[in-house]
Amino acid sequence: MNALFREMRCAAAVAFATVGLLAVVRAAPAEEGPAEKAPAAAFLVRVPLPITGEVDTRVESEIRRFLDNVRRDRAERPTVVLEFWPKNTEDGAGSRFERALALARFLVSDRLSGVRTVAYVPQAAIGHAVLPALACEQLVVTPTARLGRAGEDESAIDQTIRRGYGEIADRRKTIPQAVALGMLDKDLAVHRVNGSRFVLEDELAKLRAQGAVAQVETVSPAGEMAEFTGRELRLEYGFASHMVSDRGELARALNLPARLLEYDPSQGAGWKAIRVDVDGPLTARLALQIKRGITDKLREDDYNFLLVALDSPGGEGSHSLATFLAELDSSRIRTVAFIDGHARADASMIALACDHVVMAESSVLGGPGARAFGKREREDLTHIIHKRLALQRGAAWSPWAAMIDPALAVYEYVQKGTGRRTYFCERELQQQPDPQSWRKSEAEPLCESGSLLELTTPQAIGAGLALEQIDSVGELKDRYGITDELEAIKPNWAHELINGLASSQVAWILLFIGGFALMSEAMSPGVGVGGFLALVCFTLFFWSQFLSGAAGWLEALLFVAGVICVALEIFVLPGFGVFGLGGGALMLVSVTLAMQTFVLPSNDYQFRQVAWSVVPVLALLGGGVVALLIMPRLLPNTPMVGQMVLQPPECDQQAAISPYSALVGQVGEAFTALRPAGKAAFGDEIVSVITEGDLVEPGARVRVTEAHGNRVVVEPADP
Repeated sequence: MNALFREMRCAAAVAFATVGLLAVVRAAPAEEGPAEKAPAAAFLVRVPLPITGEVDTRVESEIRRFLDNVRRDRAERPTVVLEFWPKNTEDGAGSRFERALALARFLVSDRLSGVRTVAYVPQAAIGHAVLPALACEQLVVTPTARLGRAGEDESAIDQTIRRGYGEIADRRKTIPQAVALGMLDKDLAVHRVNGSRFVLEDELAKLRAQGAVAQVETVSPAGEMAEFTGRELRLEYGFASHMVSDRGELARALNLPARLLEYDPSQGAGWKAIRVDVDGPLTARLALQIKRGITDKLREDDYNFLLVALDSPGGEGSHSLATFLAELDSSRIRTVAFIDGHARADASMIALACDHVVMAESSVLGGPGARAFGKREREDLTHIIHKRLALQRGAAWSPWAAMIDPALAVYEYVQKGTGRRTYFCERELQQQPDPQSWRKSEAEPLCESGSLLELTTPQAIGAGLALEQIDSVGELKDRYGITDELEAIKPNWAHELINGLASSQVAWILLFIGGFALMSEAMSPGVGVGGFLALVCFTLFFWSQFLSGAAGWLEALLFVAGVICVALEIFVLPGFGVFGLGGGALMLVSVTLAMQTFVLPSNDYQFRQVAWSVVPVLALLGGGVVALLIMPRLLPNTPMVGQMVLQPPECDQQAAISPYSALVGQVGEAFTALRPAGKAAFGDEIVSVITEGDLVEPGARVRVTEAHGNRVVVEPADP
């Protein structure tokens, strides 16, 4: 009867509700619909760790500013996500208790009573950074995140600190108070009773006295502060509401559009932008120059937007610059990589380190670059990509690592249930919280083992590695709403001079003039003008290439050794040309190596670069050839210089100054066989002679017909 009565009452309630709804619909004007609720609002603020200085007040002011702009008629509560990110240390330790407590109290204040607060810990929150995490309504972690050891920075835990942790934990109950105190005080042991209740030692004793203990598990023993991984927080203890691998999964877990969880350093006040160009091979010296320029600019003024115009094949300075960009405070400045050309090999790390990546239509991301990496280098760079770059971007690391490591095969995977698509190599797949939930799609692999990943602009956008296609800086300014001119970070005059001299156009000119001057000096030794000019040109060439990072001591030493060998061949050891040919080869090799950052090419890009490196060699040879053609006619007729050049003697003069001119017409005897050169005896004097084609046997009589310098021509004296 009771059940029947309840069913009748429910039916009546439904009927009355239906009638009331119909009445409302009929009473409402036909053209007016129900008022639409605004969609839920969300805001992500990065909390740089450690929490010191004005970190708490800045975070609080940013949250207040967001809430002031939130409409009151939204369908859901606004969401504030606090991303805890270690800035200067790996775990974020070193936070001040007073600053952390002030931020925690704001998070549990009445001002945020209608706000969903989420603590997102992608890496670690150690020390008093735990306190504001406890003050959030939800805790979201990555599998490898670490949370705990709250009292690490305190020599002693007093009642004020203990009371602060107890108060915040009791207000939110995100993490039980006993666990919070166990993370704070190493003298406290934390236990889990009956599978769900967390207590300290004294409360455990009371429960045992009451006979209410069926099962006890020690969560953290006395003598050490409690610390938990992301897996433990979510899977073992249930303190975390979600476990995600990146910020994209965080947005899906919170049922929010991903764009709402992208931090805006401008906070609606507009962008104040600067620009830096990364062109050509990125040497360590150039990377240092760029980092200093950015640091100086950020110190000068309050810039909040950095455009990195990228067109580089990479180089030994790539990982240094990428790490520098990744460590910039993204809560203060947004970094955008604009690939207008190519970002090959390790230059792709620079793009990954930026908040956004956009590409021009014909640009290329990845592929063979200026460096070929050994196994150890690939492992080190992959570790940087995984731990320091991709994790911060909230992106899969496999596609980026495949641009450096040809051994990686990257496939598209689809997550069961959610339909999410992403790209993994086998190693990254096994690092996922639930590898079995991912199914390899039937699409073609993004990259197969044996070749470096190289993507065009549409492919990079389709794979999620680039945001969109932007073809010019002007279009980029419109996309981001930048109204002012982009202030470029320019090197000082010394760097500009070095970069100008090291450019290929100037290098070719220096080598052409140097080759011309060097050959001129060799043709008229003793004048000195050509030698001095050659010295200046080659010094400027190797100096600029050395300071730009393309050349080293090896190239300079090879060139000097080549010049010495040629000089020995000309002035000291004339012979079969070994020193001359060898010295010339050394000079050409040194110039070739000075125009590239590698010794032997090992990939397609380097082989193409070798072809360009040969052009300066042609310029050097061209200068020498031009000197050979025009200097014999030019120098003798040049004012002042012509007076210092010895004029070649006429034929009769050559005969007059020959030491063998007295032998002309004399008859002697062939001392050796003349075939056609040999030796002949004229009285007691034996002279090197040559015939004009006749072969003369030893002992035959010969007559001297000509004598030019040391050249003595003979003919048979007897028919």
